[in-house]
Amino acid sequence: MNDLYFIDYEPRLMLVDAVGMRPDTELAHRRLCDILWAHGLAPKDDTETLSDIFRAKPQDYMRIRGELLQKGWLVENGLFTHKGCMKTLSRCQEKHAKKVASAKTASDARWNRPQSERNPDAYADAMRTDMRPESQLQPQPQLHSNTPVAPKGAGGESVELPVGFPSTIEEARVAAEFVGCPIEVADKAWNKAMSRGGRDSKDIPIRSWRSHLASEWSYEQARVNEKKQKTENGLPAVNRPAGAPKMTDVQAYAKDKWGDDDRHTNWSTSFFRHWNDAKRNWQRSGKLIDWKVELSKQVSTWRTQRS
Repeated sequence: MNDLYFIDYEPRLMLVDAVGMRPDTELAHRRLCDILWAHGLAPKDDTETLSDIFRAKPQDYMRIRGELLQKGWLVENGLFTHKGCMKTLSRCQEKHAKKVASAKTASDARWNRPQSERNPDAYADAMRTDMRPESQLQPQPQLHSNTPVAPKGAGGESVELPVGFPSTIEEARVAAEFVGCPIEVADKAWNKAMSRGGRDSKDIPIRSWRSHLASEWSYEQARVNEKKQKTENGLPAVNRPAGAPKMTDVQAYAKDKWGDDDRHTNWSTSFFRHWNDAKRNWQRSGKLIDWKVELSKQVSTWRTQRS
């Protein structure tokens, strides 16, 4: 990532550039520009990286790539770049550098004056915002940085990441958009794999990050679904007393008795949710109810109210 917070974006120029592009090609064009400006460099020219950026279906990838090449994108030094975008980036970086230098000059002019020419109280406050004695000051923790830290081996030596494994968490998040998983899942998977030196749980080098992330996302979804199956409407199945029905039991009974009425599904669902409550738990005064009798009574009441 670069230090630029803003870019000289020209809407008219972007619209002119997109004239004649198909919708999916225009999306790829705009996303390439955004990623190039955000990261400060062009993406790698490989199918997996560009597919992630394009958000393209496999059968459309080559067509979109070809149309982008006709619109000014090119391959240079292994990167998929655009001279116009790079020119805009360079111009904005130069403007940013000038502003930083100007601010530094102003700061130096203010703070490098002799002590006698400054307000001693203001100077003291500016130099030390915490007015406690130095003996009471605690060392401040380092802020988080997105700069990747090379993983260390058992002996403390640097470990080289596998080819195809993202070196930063930002690169890992690009694949998350293509896979369709939340950013939190991508962050967790990347941090876990990064701690292993870019390897999976079986100590195999991860050379296709997108495939690895898709596998991690599938596992996470399966885990969540399994957890959901262990409960039914918020009440753990193991807590239901023996003889209490499942939702499918109630629905099947209602369909068998009142299948000619299109409201039978709503009746069975409402009845189940009412008695499957943790407070009632299919019991009245501490005794298990005869749910079929209770359901019949309730349906009779609903029908009477309806008529």
